[in-house]
Amino acid sequence: MRLFISIDIPEEIKNKIIQIQKKISASSPSIKPTSRDNLHITLKFLGEVHEDYVNKLVNIISETLKNTKPFTLSLKGIKYFGNPRFIKIIYIGLSRGLHETKDLMNSLNSSLKHIRKEEKEPIPHVTIFRVPFNASSESLLHTLSSLSDTEFGEFNVKEIKLKKSVLTPEGPVYSDIETFTVSS
Repeated sequence: MRLFISIDIPEEIKNKIIQIQKKISASSPSIKPTSRDNLHITLKFLGEVHEDYVNKLVNIISETLKNTKPFTLSLKGIKYFGNPRFIKIIYIGLSRGLHETKDLMNSLNSSLKHIRKEEKEPIPHVTIFRVPFNASSESLLHTLSSLSDTEFGEFNVKEIKLKKSVLTPEGPVYSDIETFTVSS
């Protein structure tokens, strides 16, 4: 099974994201938006995990999250990975809750490094577009720049999810495997 750990985005914030995706798509029709159902913040990508290991994995995640308290996240700003000539991913950053999210990512990376070790410093984000090679343009850069301070709202993080990702020709399909409630 292809698995990852994430924070889901509330529907009202997804509505704002969809509106911004439409504006960005208008400036560069060849880029592919993340579908509404797939908008989330990845805390840890695990990759392929054998089905027999899932129960042990759930126990490890549960133990890692046991001292995690609910916190507030604010989504703000349109940014990108890559460079102006070769943008790879367009994403929404975090303002409030960035420190807590990074701590959570680092804790999960530490407890699950035997499955997949992260080499880079985590950058919490919501991927809203994957950009095909050579799709960057002046029009796209101008639109991204004009949206760089967009605020999407804030929400309380009370759940962390272990999700399965099934790759299809139409794009990935995600389903929840386990929900972990963080308590105060």
